[in-house]
Amino acid sequence: MKRNLVTFFLVICLTARTVAVMATDVGACYPPVAPFPDKLSKSDPLYQTALEEHQRHLEDMEDYVNCLDRKRGMAFSQLKTSFDLFLDNFGEDAVLKYAVKKKAGD
Repeated sequence: MKRNLVTFFLVICLTARTVAVMATDVGACYPPVAPFPDKLSKSDPLYQTALEEHQRHLEDMEDYVNCLDRKRGMAFSQLKTSFDLFLDNFGEDAVLKYAVKKKAGD
């Protein structure tokens, strides 16, 4: 029974990964599907498949983090461009307002 569940889980993970890659928006960052969580004995016929899936997951996580880092850089660039436009358009009136949160007991 456990072997059937393991096989089912691996098939779902591999299928979901393929569909996720095919359906992703250009430039979008999506976290990879988590690998099979159970520890298998080396004698289990699915051990090698689970090992390879986990290795792929770690590589995909690195790609995901790099994608997020690129998106973060783009967001900061957009923020700077927007702020520069704000300063150019409004000069001395370009003042950022921040809401001050009151602390409990104040």
